[in-house]
Amino acid sequence: MNKQKKVLLSVILLIIILMGIGYASITHNTLIISGTATASADNSNFKVYFTGEVPKTYSSESHIIVEAKPNTHSQTATVNILNLSNRNDSAYAILEIENGSADIDAKSITVTTNAESSELFEINVIMCDVEGNEITDYGVSAGEKTYTKLFVKLLKTVLDNETAAISATITAVPKDPSETPIIPDIPDDPISTDLFGAYYAKAEEKMQTMTQDEKIAQMYVIGTSSATNYTNLNKYNFGGHLYLLDSFKDTSGNALKVATVKNQIATSQSVSKIPLLMSIDEEGEKVSRLNSTLYNELNTLKIMPEKFRNSSVLFNEGGLNKIKEDTIYKSSVLTYLGFNLNFAPDVDMADSTAYIYARTLQQDAATTAEFAKTVIQTGKNTGVSYSLKHFPGYGNSIDTHSGFATDNRSLSEFESKDLIPFKGGIEAGAEVVMVAHNIVTCFDSENPASISKSVHDYLRNNMNYTGIIITDAINMGAVADKYSTKESVIKAIQSGNDMICLSMNEGQKDMTGGATLTYSGVIKYISDAVADGQISQETIDTAVRRILAWKYYKGLITD
Repeated sequence: MNKQKKVLLSVILLIIILMGIGYASITHNTLIISGTATASADNSNFKVYFTGEVPKTYSSESHIIVEAKPNTHSQTATVNILNLSNRNDSAYAILEIENGSADIDAKSITVTTNAESSELFEINVIMCDVEGNEITDYGVSAGEKTYTKLFVKLLKTVLDNETAAISATITAVPKDPSETPIIPDIPDDPISTDLFGAYYAKAEEKMQTMTQDEKIAQMYVIGTSSATNYTNLNKYNFGGHLYLLDSFKDTSGNALKVATVKNQIATSQSVSKIPLLMSIDEEGEKVSRLNSTLYNELNTLKIMPEKFRNSSVLFNEGGLNKIKEDTIYKSSVLTYLGFNLNFAPDVDMADSTAYIYARTLQQDAATTAEFAKTVIQTGKNTGVSYSLKHFPGYGNSIDTHSGFATDNRSLSEFESKDLIPFKGGIEAGAEVVMVAHNIVTCFDSENPASISKSVHDYLRNNMNYTGIIITDAINMGAVADKYSTKESVIKAIQSGNDMICLSMNEGQKDMTGGATLTYSGVIKYISDAVADGQISQETIDTAVRRILAWKYYKGLITD
């Protein structure tokens, strides 16, 4: 290739804030690199994705930040790398480079970095495959991807506000068009048409080691409270725990210490035979578990600089980019505490006078679908999964926490409005859909959606959804006013739910029938239903296989 005709392509990521002074601030076990990312390219285009991961703890990934085209502008980015505070702690970030229009010469790809505070960081950069393994002879055809790995190690235990600026420059030269195109050896995405399909074999193998009660326990996400005895709860190896508002308070109503919550969650995970889904309802201001409980201490710790806000406020302020930023921010706080599942966003469509309206995006169906896609896709890069709720749409129903609600609209109206955001989220790879408790007569005139087979069949068959289906809390008023917990749990599984959200404490009285609820008892509800033929073993195994596959997909189970 004629060197005079080579066109030099470069992508420069430079982290700069505070009027051009770049820094990495390390406070309270959190390294936060933030600022403006710049990108430039000549006669081609790159897309560069910046992600960070700490293998020994949790992972936290940033925005997809740069689309570099000729004469384009810079964009803002924030990267959070957790638990990097002591000497020899290390973390890495992977840049994914998608080449747009010209084949790249394999040996021309180089990466250089600079750290202004070399006494603080040791920085190394390598070319790598998608998993971060070093490679030495690698090129990129037009439209394909390559990767580079930036490795950071602390050279000393840091003090608050120590600073460093880090930049990475990636340079590549187009390949001579007369030469044979380079086909990069990039592994296929391990996701089949079934979202968790690549992990079913592992899930099946794991399931063969489990007792019936252990399998059934995986189907429950247990909601906790200030009265929860976690030592007792942890004995039952449920599929997950749900922290409600009261879970962050002591029995006197005072907010728990952040360390107490972190220790509770970490202990529950450490003693569980199968890693737990540690979940929370953190939609924003209207439904926030942290704003009124742990916020003040998290703010002092510089983990939570501002309170969470409603999606509608965020969207009006900055559109989908603001939603994306908020999802990353929210995930960083939740990950710090130990949560890996957020029952948000609310993608319902409703009139301004409706009960649910304040929790929604308050936009049309198409915009709400893009909102759903944004949250789901962004969440996947943070270690926190996000759900879609409340299927098939809450509409203008009354509050189902306290009683029955009926929606008499036609299926055509649902399909032209309420179901559109769910469709968008499912297309984006939604891992979990929460089903509402309102009666939607166009599907089922008798049963709440959460225990209606018709609703679940539509979600699976008409919307081609292969992820987890979970009930809203099964003992909310809309169901509990009519059915006992035992009856509603059985109906929920018969209708097609994989998991059941059940808020309870050991020894509390059932709202309907007055039975005493126990952790072992709710497991027995299902095992007895299998034994007497109300629920098939195949139904149990199908649900548990999907749950375990999800946990493999999320990286919770690694063996």
